[in-house]
Amino acid sequence: MTTKFDGIKFPFFGLKNKPYKISFSNSSVVLTKFIYGRVSILDDVSLLGKSYSERLLELDTIHPQTRIVFDFTFTSLSQLIKSIDKVKWGLDSDGKSFNLRRKQKFKAQIAQVKKKNDNLLWIEGISYPFELPYDIDNFKSKDLYALLVKVNNTWYIKEFTHEKQFIKEIKI
Repeated sequence: MTTKFDGIKFPFFGLKNKPYKISFSNSSVVLTKFIYGRVSILDDVSLLGKSYSERLLELDTIHPQTRIVFDFTFTSLSQLIKSIDKVKWGLDSDGKSFNLRRKQKFKAQIAQVKKKNDNLLWIEGISYPFELPYDIDNFKSKDLYALLVKVNNTWYIKEFTHEKQFIKEIKI
């Protein structure tokens, strides 16, 4: 099954809303976020041989006032899944656009957090630990559960909860 996350190369640059309009010219790609919003430079295709991430850095110096400012930057699929309710559209590191507004069903479950060691978290029924982005002091796993989402045969933590529920799938 193909998912809306297939083909994303990180880092991924996201917006809270799908842009109103994207226009193409011979040398640049411009974007208008809202119907009466200002036009922002999304890409400059004359900067050949570079990834989109590198071109964005150059756009800061070439078009400092009009370069697009993204709402989010994600470095992994795990980060993107945690914030998927907030991000609706974006570009990956190759400059390929992804519309994330379309909801899709994924296998899901709520499982109890068993233990934490440094920045690794073990969850009941999962054979591998999850890496926390930062260390947490005074961590108490008693009655803590994680909502897990399975994308392309890998489990990701969507969120934490204190309520044990039975779910088999989720729309994200």
